[in-house]
Amino acid sequence: MAKNYYIGYDNLLKVSFFLPQWQKTHGDKTCTFPAFITNLSDNFTSNWSVKTAYGFQDQVGIFTGTNRSIALGLRIAAADPEAAREYQQRLNMIAASLYPQYDSDGIPSSSPIIGLKIENLVHDNGFHLFGWLNGLSLTPNVTEGGFYNVGSGYPMIPTLWDMSFEFNVLHNNRPGFSKGRQPGGGDERFPVQLAAISAYKTPPRPTPPPAGQPKSVGTTGKKTT
Repeated sequence: MAKNYYIGYDNLLKVSFFLPQWQKTHGDKTCTFPAFITNLSDNFTSNWSVKTAYGFQDQVGIFTGTNRSIALGLRIAAADPEAAREYQQRLNMIAASLYPQYDSDGIPSSSPIIGLKIENLVHDNGFHLFGWLNGLSLTPNVTEGGFYNVGSGYPMIPTLWDMSFEFNVLHNNRPGFSKGRQPGGGDERFPVQLAAISAYKTPPRPTPPPAGQPKSVGTTGKKTT
């Protein structure tokens, strides 16, 4: 019998995407997933214009700026057909958000900017951190089974997706130091928000679904082994 890997979803980190392009036509559109984080890399690149002067062994560096990018890998698993259908719709919306919005003449009118928030790990003062994606990889694990015949137009919906992308950050507030101010607004929210030491307690987490699970699902939407 296949092991149940869906117990303890409340203990998973919530990954949230804010999609401004959808908001303009459909109102507030925030897509949230309880997900297994398979990769999270917060990268800060310091850029310098380097000059070499005759007679000096050391180079002279002129600071030009610091760029931030976030590489993220997720594993999203659905526990039932309703969740699988909802997750697939949200993934469709995120993929569509990589394209610009056009005006009535077919001319791009806005760039595909999105917001990203992962609890206290990735945020902008507790809100979504905005930027753009270099690209998006969505890999449904069809070999691990799916939900079949769950409704009209849905002959098969995967139960498991692997998602990865690189996110280029556009900070809402200018990071850096000034008199009486630290990066991120002068508190302990940048880049990772910290809680009081008494709050640190790691809850039990479910085991990520490995290859080979689940194998098939009956036509009624119930899992079979």
